[in-house]
Amino acid sequence: GLQEVITYSLIDRRLAKDFVLDNQPVGILNPLSKEQEVLRPALTPGLLKTIVTNLNQKQAFINIFEIAKSFLGSADQPREDLVLGVALCGTKSWLLKQGVVKDEAGLLHLKGILEAIFTRLGIKEYNFTLAGDNRETAVYLRREKIGAMMKIGSNILDNMEIKNKEVFVAEVSLDKILVYADLAKKFTGLPRYPGIFRDISLILKEGVSVDAILTAIKEAGRPMLRE
Repeated sequence: GLQEVITYSLIDRRLAKDFVLDNQPVGILNPLSKEQEVLRPALTPGLLKTIVTNLNQKQAFINIFEIAKSFLGSADQPREDLVLGVALCGTKSWLLKQGVVKDEAGLLHLKGILEAIFTRLGIKEYNFTLAGDNRETAVYLRREKIGAMMKIGSNILDNMEIKNKEVFVAEVSLDKILVYADLAKKFTGLPRYPGIFRDISLILKEGVSVDAILTAIKEAGRPMLRE
């Protein structure tokens, strides 16, 4: 359900610094302009510029993705990574008999998109871990970090002149994801008996994560529990 975009691999150095933590961005010897000084260290800057363009065109809901290379490391030894970037912004509306239903973009939408990708690629051992500052959620396959999803900070939005909007972005390494992909399909026979559904309410401490709850339920429910 996302719209594909293709952005420039050369970006403004000032914009790149917001997304480079360990190294200086890989610079160009003879840039054509200040907007094309360095190779992008991430896809997020280009996705944000695309969101700005769409907001200026009065788009209420923006859901875009890009598959492209990011460039990290030093200028002498740059490293190219094939990356999937997803960006969401705004509110989607549906007109139903009961009236207008609105759904505002958020981190849970990004999580659902990544879960759908992992499921279709046959990847089961994945999890999402909240970082210490509560702004970034790391994405792991088994025990390897393959990317992150986050809510873009207000300082970056102000620099991009994005007003009164929240933007949510995910970036994951496709090079790492494809290592774990299992595209072999197996047929599972239809169940002989109808399923049994239960609606369970739990009272928990605030620090308990949903992942811990689901893990405990799945372990206790073997082998009968399907989902």
